[in-house]
Amino acid sequence: MKLKKIVSLICIFVIFNMTISSSYGMMDMGIQKQENSISELATAELWVKSSDEPASFLAYNHVYTDSYKSELSAVQKTYYEKLQSAYLGSDGMPNGNASAISFSPANAINLTVNSDGSLTTESKTIVSGIYNDIAYAYFAFMNDHPEVFWAGGVEYGVNYSYQSTGEGKITKIRITPELKYANAVNDTEAFVSGVNQAVTAIKAKRTGTDAYSTVKAIHDYLCEKVSYNDEAVKYPENYMSAHTAAPVFTETKPSVVCEGYGKSFKILCDAFDVPCATIIGTGKSEAHLWNYVKIDGNWYAVDVTWDDQSSIVYTYFLAGENGMSDHTPNPKGFSSKGTVSFAYPVLNSTGYKSSSTEDSCSHSWNSGKTTKYATCTADGVITYTCTICKDTKTETIPKIASQKLSVTKYVYSGSTKKPTVTVKDSAGNELVNGTDYTLPASYGKKSVGRYAVTITYKGKYSGTKTLYFTIVPKAPATASANLSSASQTSGYDDIKFKWDPSTGASGYNVYYKKSSASSYTFYKAVTGTSVTKKNLSDGVKYTFKVVPYYKDTDGTKYSSTKQYKTASVYTLKKISQPTVTKSGTKVKVKWKNISGETGYQISRSTSKTGTKIVATYKTTSGTYKTVSATKGKTYYYKVRAYKVVDGKKIYGPWSEVKAYKRA
Repeated sequence: MKLKKIVSLICIFVIFNMTISSSYGMMDMGIQKQENSISELATAELWVKSSDEPASFLAYNHVYTDSYKSELSAVQKTYYEKLQSAYLGSDGMPNGNASAISFSPANAINLTVNSDGSLTTESKTIVSGIYNDIAYAYFAFMNDHPEVFWAGGVEYGVNYSYQSTGEGKITKIRITPELKYANAVNDTEAFVSGVNQAVTAIKAKRTGTDAYSTVKAIHDYLCEKVSYNDEAVKYPENYMSAHTAAPVFTETKPSVVCEGYGKSFKILCDAFDVPCATIIGTGKSEAHLWNYVKIDGNWYAVDVTWDDQSSIVYTYFLAGENGMSDHTPNPKGFSSKGTVSFAYPVLNSTGYKSSSTEDSCSHSWNSGKTTKYATCTADGVITYTCTICKDTKTETIPKIASQKLSVTKYVYSGSTKKPTVTVKDSAGNELVNGTDYTLPASYGKKSVGRYAVTITYKGKYSGTKTLYFTIVPKAPATASANLSSASQTSGYDDIKFKWDPSTGASGYNVYYKKSSASSYTFYKAVTGTSVTKKNLSDGVKYTFKVVPYYKDTDGTKYSSTKQYKTASVYTLKKISQPTVTKSGTKVKVKWKNISGETGYQISRSTSKTGTKIVATYKTTSGTYKTVSATKGKTYYYKVRAYKVVDGKKIYGPWSEVKAYKRA
């Protein structure tokens, strides 16, 4: 069974050297800025006593006694208590305050400066020690009190003064927690209310008031209410609240990552006075957070995240060291660079047994038997039997959730197409071909068509599922559009569109559009390789498109919108009335050029309704022709365009007649 993805928040603490221009530090995500506040003192000789110096780096009690605070030095504990007093109310819940805290050192902390005003090496070490102590205090506080859900990183620094003789002292220490996500502190009231409601629900849920019954009720309450947020693992910056306990107590259907589960579990254990610690490390080689809880004087592991499956499991409920081989605690997990380290509680070697369930058998479970096969609609069950006492326990087999082909539509190329099959269960685990299911011996295909791939389940699964993929025709190699030559007199607004055949095509869908249109209009489906469309608008550019398709036995057509060929052509336009002017002993007949033509014809007749061709002018750019005309005689002139198609001339309509008498 593949368990949920998990992620854990890691704060980073880096000590930088102090300079005169900067000594204000930020501890979060590897960023630290520093600044000094320096003022001249007229007279002061304040020297630090050795007994008052801050604790040296990493100097603390490395033994966990019911809280991370227990591991801190005396100085570190004073900073811890400053945080506790500022951000927690008397009920132990967040009080809505997120302001910076500033205080004077409990004991004088003296510094010395060089002649240029910079801190001496010894003074830099002193300030670094203060920052170290704040870091330990902050990490201990945040992991002891995850109810301060709104706090993420922290800024910290000191103010100090000195005099010209080089003696100085620290006057203020400042600690400023930063919001974990925008407006986080505004959720405080809803958070506290939600915790109280959860406590009430757990009291009603538990079967007794003992620690075991309480912890089990908390475990089951969280498994039932909370869901895992996979998106927060992929895009943590978009789901920062999911890395806190806030959604669990402020939302109706909360979705969080392991931090949300583990921190909520500790908050609820604290509410019932059950000692609990958050543990940072790795689970199956991935960053993870879970809990240790103390019952009857011993510490046991609880991983609510991994026990929250499609149904509640208890694999990691009150487990001992022998049941947590896939979890590795990291004492330096509090910072990514390992500069902050805490000891964890010592886990009991074996799991917990309550007096109500304890028996004389230590249980040795067999490999299990599938007593209910998982299908696409229902979970399955594996039943394990103790080889000693014959007791049984069960494990859920998550149902089949998805069955997909890597590709469902190919374009014909003449080569074999074979999509891969991926099957996953409802827990996100990928099933294995050959172990959990089988596929047809050969289902790769070359030809255009629609093909079935049947998945036959086996092992812990039963049933079949058939998936389909298609190979659709490729676009025709070429296509052309031209005026129809079937009628030389009226073909100027008839268009014939033709194309090369596509291998395997059952037919073709034909579309067209005017140049002014934004989309194509369906014209017709044909099985041949040409169509003719008549009586179109004159003088317009038309574009035709052909899409080959495969037609299945049930009549469904399959094609690709990317596999098509187009061709464009102009219909011939009726030319506007020409202008006629004298040109020496001749006349110039002039017209406006149109698109799509091969050339023009000019008629000069003595009759207004008559037609007599006097010139055929092959041109696509010319706009006039000079023709002879008898002086003093009135003629009637008109012009039409023509286009040569398949060796034949297709003529457009005649223009309006223009009468003219050459002087």
